[in-house]
Amino acid sequence: MYSMGYRIDPETWEIAATGGIYVRTYPQADQVTVDSKINKKPGMFANSIFVQDLMPRQHSVLIKKDGYFDYTKTLEVKEKEVTKIENIILFKTDVFYDKLLENTLSFSVSPDKKNILAEIANTKSLDFSYFSVSAPKNIKTYSLPLKYTSVLDVKWSDDSNKALIKTYNTTNATAYYIIDFSKETQQTTPLSYLSASSENISFNPQDSSQFFYTKNNTLYIVKNSKATALIKNLLDYKFYNGNIVWLSLDGDLNKSDFTGKTTETLSVWNINKDYISPLEYKINIVADKIFLVKSDSLFRYNSETKSLEYLDPRVTNYKLLSSPDGKNIISYNNSEIYLYNYELSEENKTGEKSVKLFSSNYPETITNCFWLSNDYIIFETGNKIIISEIDYRGNINAVEVPKNYEPSASSKNPEVFFNSQDNKVYILNGDILYSSEKLTP
Repeated sequence: MYSMGYRIDPETWEIAATGGIYVRTYPQADQVTVDSKINKKPGMFANSIFVQDLMPRQHSVLIKKDGYFDYTKTLEVKEKEVTKIENIILFKTDVFYDKLLENTLSFSVSPDKKNILAEIANTKSLDFSYFSVSAPKNIKTYSLPLKYTSVLDVKWSDDSNKALIKTYNTTNATAYYIIDFSKETQQTTPLSYLSASSENISFNPQDSSQFFYTKNNTLYIVKNSKATALIKNLLDYKFYNGNIVWLSLDGDLNKSDFTGKTTETLSVWNINKDYISPLEYKINIVADKIFLVKSDSLFRYNSETKSLEYLDPRVTNYKLLSSPDGKNIISYNNSEIYLYNYELSEENKTGEKSVKLFSSNYPETITNCFWLSNDYIIFETGNKIIISEIDYRGNINAVEVPKNYEPSASSKNPEVFFNSQDNKVYILNGDILYSSEKLTP
């Protein structure tokens, strides 16, 4: 019986089958302690340890490494099973930052995460600095002869070669310009046919020389500076697998090609329209899945049944973010973050689909939330940058990222962006843009 893993439980004096705990960390831990008495150290060429002969009950795990935050977790061990925590990232207790730009009003990162466009303070013109994250000192400048003008929004083309800039001035006049970064000399094109009533502007994902926008419930396509009506009676649209997915005024979900001529109805609105109006809904594409989102409702399109399935977002006025592997999403607003599991992992024995990961303390608000990896998220709240795991077994580990730069009195909530291309966090604190060292191994 001993060789088969059975032991006498010293607490109950009953015979029980034992289990084990497997731990893997990045980087390699200095020491792993189980129940404050079993100490193990990973081998020279390994970053994992395995502790066996554990009685079936709750066990505590403490992971330590010099210069890194401790990791603690309480885990349940079951008979003849190995409980795994194998995607642990240890984070440094000290993080260094580089100062990239001064006099910065805003910044935007290209879709491929390789370049940054920063708005530079100047009342006599609208100036930009453009540089690669791999070579931040090689700055290219762009300038528009616009006095007392600021950036309201930036839309990038999918190939990251162009940016559509929405501007406004002291008279609240709105104007649009396209900057083409693929050209050796500055090429900035004003878009006089767009106005303040133009909405949902997006580049054609297949051809960055074209873009779409909506006006008065009509979708327009712009080719060679000429706007042509494409789809009428439209509420919202998104691009999906080489097609346009759009919601009609009747509430039906449709799909068409980029010419708008070949149309297929994906789903007829299957909810009582006397109580819920399609006018309140927007389309969202997350992890290659189609959602209809409202401030307090969430529906996912099921392609097999051609129906819209209700999901509980748990929060109102939320945003959705998909994990890099597409297996999970988080829904968050300015006070709470929830995890929704698409696929239940082997470790998820409870079958829970929606779990609260974080709740802010009033009056602090949650902003700028990103996936750090498939197992961690990073977000800003109350002038702090928090990294949290999504493994909610036992307790949820969260650490505050150290900020070794001079805090700015003019920025209570810095603008934060985590770049998965280089694993660095970019922070606009006041009017200075910083970049951190790599946060993950």
